Amino acid sequence: MNGKDNMDKIMGNESGAVNLEKNVYDRNSFNSSVDVSFTQLITPETPQEELNNQPTTTEFFEMYKNLFYNIPKYGQTDSHLYLINESSEYINYEKNTEEFEALQNEISQLREQLLEEQRKNSELQLSNNSQNISPSQNSNNSLLQNNSTNNY
Repeated sequence: MNGKDNMDKIMGNESGAVNLEKNVYDRNSFNSSVDVSFTQLITPETPQEELNNQPTTTEFFEMYKNLFYNIPKYGQTDSHLYLINESSEYINYEKNTEEFEALQNEISQLREQLLEEQRKNSELQLSNNSQNISPSQNSNNSLLQNNSTNNY
């Protein structure tokens, strides 16, 4: 093959004809399809300029308050859970589930002890109430019980 044949294959078909396609865009589709910004002519920001353009801590938390309910609760990134995990790692915060479980167990034991003491207290009160009844009340009660059983 000679050089002309190679060029024909690259540029078009074997007959040497070149097929051209023309794409026509309306204004809206052109702006959304073609990057018309002059990014290559703009000098990149210096590190100091980048720092100056970042929000302050106060501005960040204002943005956070405004975005709070728009942030998903769960997710590997861009979520409340992600923020919790990242901040926890940064401040070396570890969930102490062992301590939490131990405290819950202690609370359960104390509740059981409280219930037992309340039961004992109720029994003592009932016992004291029955001992505080005067003998005449006891005899009246027994007479009433005897009369009620004799009527039947």
